[in-house]
Amino acid sequence: MTDIVERLKSWDRCYPGNINVETAVDDATNEITRLRKYEELVRFIANDYHELSYDKAQWQRDDWKKRCKKLIEEHYEDTSSIRPSP
Repeated sequence: MTDIVERLKSWDRCYPGNINVETAVDDATNEITRLRKYEELVRFIANDYHELSYDKAQWQRDDWKKRCKKLIEEHYEDTSSIRPSP
């Protein structure tokens, strides 16, 4: 998928026929939805209580990692994007 921001910026506003508006709106909506999911995850991690004991801190780190991986997997299941190597 091409970068939606670059596509919209490159759109010649004098000639609206150069872009399929419905497709652009759908792509922008999908991108906003995807970014909101990442924002929610970042907000959750930032506002979560940080554990002080070593074992609990490891569990918390693993939980955050699991949540991040799940969100990334959902993104690649929803799109035809090729998953980057770790």
